[in-house]
Amino acid sequence: MAGPGSHAGHRCVVLHNNDYLDAGRAASEELLRSLDADAEVAQTAEAVRAALSERGWLVNIVTVSDSVAALGELLAPFAPEVVFNFVESLGGDSTREREAPAALERLGIPFTGAGSKTLEIAYAKGAVRSCLQAAGVRIAAGSVLLPDAAVEELPRDYPLFVKPAQTHASIGIDQASIVHDHAALAARVAWLRQTIGGPILLEAYLPGDEINVAVLPAPERAITIPTRIDFSGYPEGYAPIVTYDCKWNEDSPEYAAVSRPVAHLLAPELLAEIDHQARAALAAIGSTSYARVDMRLGADGLPRVIDLNPNCDLHPEAGMAIAAASAGLSYADLIETIALAAMGADR
Repeated sequence: MAGPGSHAGHRCVVLHNNDYLDAGRAASEELLRSLDADAEVAQTAEAVRAALSERGWLVNIVTVSDSVAALGELLAPFAPEVVFNFVESLGGDSTREREAPAALERLGIPFTGAGSKTLEIAYAKGAVRSCLQAAGVRIAAGSVLLPDAAVEELPRDYPLFVKPAQTHASIGIDQASIVHDHAALAARVAWLRQTIGGPILLEAYLPGDEINVAVLPAPERAITIPTRIDFSGYPEGYAPIVTYDCKWNEDSPEYAAVSRPVAHLLAPELLAEIDHQARAALAAIGSTSYARVDMRLGADGLPRVIDLNPNCDLHPEAGMAIAAASAGLSYADLIETIALAAMGADR
């Protein structure tokens, strides 16, 4: 790891969206709640600016709202050598996340995070499942329920975990996401269709530990760092799952869940399998930058991928920073490593 100041003078722009400022764009109360998560992007952008500035980088923050059509003009005054891309939506539409990296690809400017094709796949959990299955990655049994599919056609193997197939930040996930019978499943599907819409993902609920694998870019081979979600602070009767409140609602009892470094506690065979599955999963969707791979252990003790998060949360208090710290990397180390990897990435 290069020491502080060894890359002083590099020029970087931290790019993020600010469309969350227009709360009127939220289509429902459930999506309105997501603005708390969306607003954190500005805090993360400032944290990244401070971390790189600490190392002597020349950093500016640029925001976009509805379009990246003029991105070249916005960036030109700063002549960035790399862009830290935090654009998660445009015009209040998270399906447009891929437009920022696509614009940067056209401009030929190196940027952090996943490319446009990877983000297009990652947004649709059904497409991700297909890629993982084709690559032989172990996943939970399940299927995607399309908006016009009848509830009577749903599977009957319970318990099931039910979540939106095209949202981020755990929107639409709460304690009622685990269903134990057909009546509960039908009710959950009806609620998701009314509040969020779109396809719905139905997966077998996995009873084992939840493991998040931080994947950091490195010059020769990416580094994987597993952490385990500690749900011991949940009240009695609460299922040990990561919900929206677990991530974003400080007033919720579920906010007590924390990520804890776990590599030293895992059997070597399990650690190796977690590493293998994480790398294979990201390769399946073409991800080459920083990311988080979420897994749960099944009743057989084997890890199964339940979600992929290219361009995952880089807030100083988020799981990626916690994982990096457990490997001896400060927050500034983490951010500079990602930026330098992007500058040398072969896209």
